[in-house]
Amino acid sequence: MVRTLEQRPAVGGGKRREAARAKRRDMATPVEFGGDPVVWAAWLYYEERMTQEEVAERLGVSRATVVNVLQEARDRGIVTIEVSPRHLQSVRLSRTLCELYGLETCVIVPDDGGRRPDFERIGQAGARVLSEILDDDDVLGVAWGRTVLALSVALPEARRPGISVVQIAGSAIGTAAFSPELCTSNIAYRIGARCINLHAPGIVSRPEIKALFMKEPELIRQFEIIRSCTKILFGVGGVENAGTVLSSGYMTREAINRGGVGVLAKMNPPDRRVARGRGVERARLRQRVRPPTAQRQSRQQGR
Repeated sequence: MVRTLEQRPAVGGGKRREAARAKRRDMATPVEFGGDPVVWAAWLYYEERMTQEEVAERLGVSRATVVNVLQEARDRGIVTIEVSPRHLQSVRLSRTLCELYGLETCVIVPDDGGRRPDFERIGQAGARVLSEILDDDDVLGVAWGRTVLALSVALPEARRPGISVVQIAGSAIGTAAFSPELCTSNIAYRIGARCINLHAPGIVSRPEIKALFMKEPELIRQFEIIRSCTKILFGVGGVENAGTVLSSGYMTREAINRGGVGVLAKMNPPDRRVARGRGVERARLRQRVRPPTAQRQSRQQGR
């Protein structure tokens, strides 16, 4: 038995439209689909990538009918939908890292074979996460770097005037392309938030100059705002020659050769004070990032 679908009634239009619809009504399901319009509709939608409107036009039925037919195709097993194993692997790895290190969320960005820079892909993923976790009264601290800038460009536009976006890193001449000011202002502009820049250099030549800066009333107020941040956005950078920490002038190769392996920043949860980033000896850093189970085994062997 050959099944037919309930046809869409012709409404309005002229003789040409009426003739076209009449032609579709008389159009039989192609023989290769076994006379089953459900298989035909599924093929058009999933294999030929037609829209539901286009499938409806081809079959001469309403869009609502196409929706029901596609659901029937799934119910009958004509169409099966499954998550790609590649993406499932990322989810498993994310869950494992969260469990090992007590993280609330971890997003894994799959390798794309080098088609796009890592910082651009990580920035886009970070933009999706940030737009989901921001609250309307947040004070968002923003650092700097290529990844943070990529995030600022990819951030969906919104109107959230209750959020304050605060620059938490000082300025440097070498960071023009991805400066703290640019990262902060981009994010504030994209989400329609208040922008607060930090009017001070990131590095000064002598401790006494820093002491003078820290006594300035305007900077005292700005650091009070920084300490009130409810969320901090920063990148974790490498120390290779192409890394931003070298190109920006924040650190020299000589300083890195004394044992630095990365650039870190962190927020202390109890009182929300921003801790200074600092170099960590390679051996100590490796010990810190080892899984808890490996650390326990190491301690047991040492006893």
